Amino acid sequence: MNDLLIFDGDCGICTYSSEFVLKRSIDNSIDVKPYQILNLKDLHNELNEERTSKSLFLLTKDGKLYNRSKGVFETMKRMRGIYKPLGYILSNPVIVFLANPIYDWVSRNRTKISIKFGLNACNISNYT
Repeated sequence: MNDLLIFDGDCGICTYSSEFVLKRSIDNSIDVKPYQILNLKDLHNELNEERTSKSLFLLTKDGKLYNRSKGVFETMKRMRGIYKPLGYILSNPVIVFLANPIYDWVSRNRTKISIKFGLNACNISNYT
């Protein structure tokens, strides 16, 4: 079983970011799936549609669950190139604390951001 990155498949920036991660994961060690096709309750008792519609989640193979900026930084640790060391540096609790408001702002404005950058959403069929 691989680590699982769970994202909102109706969000253009989320879909683009997830595909970016998938292409750069170390030895294909991360599965990437939109929450809309998953049975969240079977994966982890803290996962539900309300939470996963507002944040990405990284569920590790040993059952740890990360979200918001910590989820991004933990995901980076599993990527090739400069992303891996950056993930370790950025996982510092102080940086996570400072990054979470930025993550939350992007999350609240992701539709506008996706439209501005021409990022397509509704690509769930690519993952079924």
